[in-house]
Amino acid sequence: MSFQKSLGVCLGVCLGVSSSFCSSPLYASEQAQNEQAQNEPQAQVEYLLQQPLTLSSPQLKTMANSLSLSEKIELYKNYKKEDVVGYVFLNTLSPIALGSFVQGDAEGAWFSTGLGVGGLLLSGVGGSLINSGIGGSNHTALGAAYTVPGLLTAALGLGLLSWAFVERIQRPQQFNQQYNQTLWNQLSLTPTETGVEVGLGF
Repeated sequence: MSFQKSLGVCLGVCLGVSSSFCSSPLYASEQAQNEQAQNEPQAQVEYLLQQPLTLSSPQLKTMANSLSLSEKIELYKNYKKEDVVGYVFLNTLSPIALGSFVQGDAEGAWFSTGLGVGGLLLSGVGGSLINSGIGGSNHTALGAAYTVPGLLTAALGLGLLSWAFVERIQRPQQFNQQYNQTLWNQLSLTPTETGVEVGLGF
């Protein structure tokens, strides 16, 4: 076999082995790992965004600063909160702001629930005082001593109940706006850079 033929055979074998290696699962897995390593900062930021109570962490903001503008915009679009109808519906049906609990807004849920409980207690106390005042109406001074505070207490209780109801309706939208604003700030986005891409309504 001549040198030229031997060289041709060797080159053919090398090219075949190289082609087989590039198409092998091992090479594909290694290539995927390399791509994942290149996207590691974005993956780490996504991981933090999926964890509870980490949205305001300094670590998230520091890691987000290493991302490109397009990556930040993509993360904002993927993780901003928009749906409120279901949570408002649950809050309307439930006196304990169940929708806010499901949404992840424990603070707002407890506040709304506290208002409702306080309103019920005051309304009950007011009603009892009014009944006592009516029962003692044959003694005018005694009846007034119970009835007037009862009316004021009941009115205060009804006011708290009304406040709680309004709070349960508007709280999910307020929570979404606060969450999206915090997400926007943590990703170091500015309206002048990204207003066209993501909108300014949060």
